[in-house]
Amino acid sequence: DIVLSLHHGPPMYRGLSVEALIIEDAGATELHIGAAAPDSLAMQIAKQFGATVVTASSSRLLQFARYVKGVRDQGGEAVDIKKVIYTSETLQRHQEHYLVDALRAEVVGSTYGSTESGEWAVLVNGVELDGEESASNTSRMFAFDRRLVVAEIISEDGTVLAASTDACLDSMDDRKPPVGEIVLTSLCKWRNPLVRYRTGDIGSLHPL
Repeated sequence: DIVLSLHHGPPMYRGLSVEALIIEDAGATELHIGAAAPDSLAMQIAKQFGATVVTASSSRLLQFARYVKGVRDQGGEAVDIKKVIYTSETLQRHQEHYLVDALRAEVVGSTYGSTESGEWAVLVNGVELDGEESASNTSRMFAFDRRLVVAEIISEDGTVLAASTDACLDSMDDRKPPVGEIVLTSLCKWRNPLVRYRTGDIGSLHPL
């Protein structure tokens, strides 16, 4: 795959470097042209190099998709993107459907992480946390490898409500899991250890 990256990249933005490494490890080639690149230039480069994937923040992706759809609606030659990877911001269902329609994408995916933790979870498509799909729903199910990271859910006062190391996690019944702040401990970061890092994000733990 050829990946067109429209991510904003300020100096020392470690998160962008981590994503670039993941793309390279996956055997793809990244073309990072930045969020400030005009949509016309982004599409030109995508066509010239045969880009099959585009990645950016949700808002930047929607802006690019609107331009591509406009070119196609006016009879121009647009670019068809097979895969879309959004980061940084949530994406509502109707926005996801718009990306698929405008870019003619086959897959819309996402990764979850941060500069401190790196990318540690991937979107699980086709799974609804509330049991049904709604246009305004921004909740998503992400999967992660418990051999690489320990995830905890804590309350406002710091009490641990659930942890990925809990033996009962795989045998949960229909009870709704507790919701709280996500706290991470990396089991594979040696140069910059991450121990019980408070992400500030809200979530819950579910068995797959």
